[in-house]
Amino acid sequence: MPAPVSQTASFSRADQAVAWLAPRGAEMEALLNRFVSIDSYSHDKAGTDAMGEAVAEALAADGIVVTRIPNPTFGDVIRAEVAGHSDGPYALL
Repeated sequence: MPAPVSQTASFSRADQAVAWLAPRGAEMEALLNRFVSIDSYSHDKAGTDAMGEAVAEALAADGIVVTRIPNPTFGDVIRAEVAGHSDGPYALL
């Protein structure tokens, strides 16, 4: 019996993600190392901004449009926009 369409689509997306990530192991490890090396916590604006900048640079390097929305108290908000259209929900990280 074939899998429902939604499960088939999910596996297809997962397979695509794995195929994209597989040759980038060293790159992803370096990026993870950069992220965990940044001293940041919720109430440390400078550290949180440094983490936001690292994430923004990584996203921009893949052609993702990034906008910084200043926050005077906590870390600035990083808004990333991926080209295309989806009827699915937005992601807030």
